[in-house]
Amino acid sequence: MTSSGNSLSYIAISSFLMNTKAKTTQLKEQTKLACFCKFTFGTGDILGADWSKLSKSNILAFISHKIDTVQFSTANNYIMALQSLAAECYNQGAIDSTTYNQIKSIKKYKGIAPDNGRALTTREISKVKLYFSKGRNARELRNFAIFALAVGCGLRRAEISALNIEDIKNKKLQIKGKGNKARNTYLSKFTFDALMAWRKQLPKTKGALFVHVSKGDQIKSERLGVKGIHYVTKSIHVDCKMNSFTTHDLRRTFATTLLHANNDIFTVQDLLGHSDPMTTKRYDKRDEQGKIKAINSLPY
Repeated sequence: MTSSGNSLSYIAISSFLMNTKAKTTQLKEQTKLACFCKFTFGTGDILGADWSKLSKSNILAFISHKIDTVQFSTANNYIMALQSLAAECYNQGAIDSTTYNQIKSIKKYKGIAPDNGRALTTREISKVKLYFSKGRNARELRNFAIFALAVGCGLRRAEISALNIEDIKNKKLQIKGKGNKARNTYLSKFTFDALMAWRKQLPKTKGALFVHVSKGDQIKSERLGVKGIHYVTKSIHVDCKMNSFTTHDLRRTFATTLLHANNDIFTVQDLLGHSDPMTTKRYDKRDEQGKIKAINSLPY
């Protein structure tokens, strides 16, 4: 690649990453592009890759390679990321209009793939509540509050991590959601009590709600990141001697429990912060008994 081409390619990828505002989204996009880079260009260095060689054929080759190991929803995410990058490459002059239009013409996979994961049973949730009722140290109070928010409000890991103390307004919670979309949710007594027990431990009234706690149970000022939330959830199922579950499984549990109680799917959609009710439907982990009951209710 010429020095001019190298410059345009670098400007294009840099601009693409800078325009992806949310930090967690930016990291996800970098991971997707690095995966494509390694397959196509033999390097995971996305800033040093020659994006002027981006084409419909090498994108299709990559997707064909990935489709046997990922759901088509994931394959579509790869396609969308590469198409967005292609638009930036075209705007910066790294690729021509013919190449860009060819990439833009790549069709996405249609349909809704079933959502992975599981929903916890009421007995499992009671087991976690019982375990934490025995402990009163700061780390346990924090971990239980994170569990309560995930299963009682259906929050994503990034949403839990981003919460500030001032986002709590009595029993209402202001959430910074995916794509910087804000929404409000409400706290049940179970979730509110767990949250207040942790909040009382904090030596401040503003700033990060969930922070690091040392092994000596000293509360730090550093915000707990997305990976930290993941490890907290992992430690809970290990400590409680339960089958494994993720923070997103707690979000699925929230959705499934509400739907099982015959709440309107559009209300559940709003509470989860989904833009499409079909996405909410994928979170429904109710068993086949509901379908059997519906069939048996037919009057003929």
